[in-house]
Amino acid sequence: MRTIFSCILLVLFTCGCSVVAAVSGEYEPDMDSLQPGITRSEVRSELGDPIKRTSLRNGASSETYKYKLGDEPAPARAIMHLGLDIITLCMWEYIGFPMEISMSGNAYEMEVQYDRDNIATYFKIKDAPEEQPKQES
Repeated sequence: MRTIFSCILLVLFTCGCSVVAAVSGEYEPDMDSLQPGITRSEVRSELGDPIKRTSLRNGASSETYKYKLGDEPAPARAIMHLGLDIITLCMWEYIGFPMEISMSGNAYEMEVQYDRDNIATYFKIKDAPEEQPKQES
């Protein structure tokens, strides 16, 4: 009876890392909506608060944002991890947790320049060479 009780306690206290990792994460910004001509508040609603702000000439400014792609929450994957944790008495964590860590997405930075009226005029994605800068014509 002690063995069964110990196993139940072990399962309760050690499972969950892969489950938590699967359901946590950030929703991806809508990159198609980030075009020259949108306001600063629209950019912030997609990318969050900037990590750096620089004042430019003529009242213009530049802000750098950090965001992640490929790290959206996955409740179905969390349920799968939970089931496998229960079936394997948490031995699945040795596979599931490293798998979730490797699938945590890639971080990027984007520089956005604004005119004096807080309208975005230029977008430059850093650390993503396949993306081209968007510039107002």
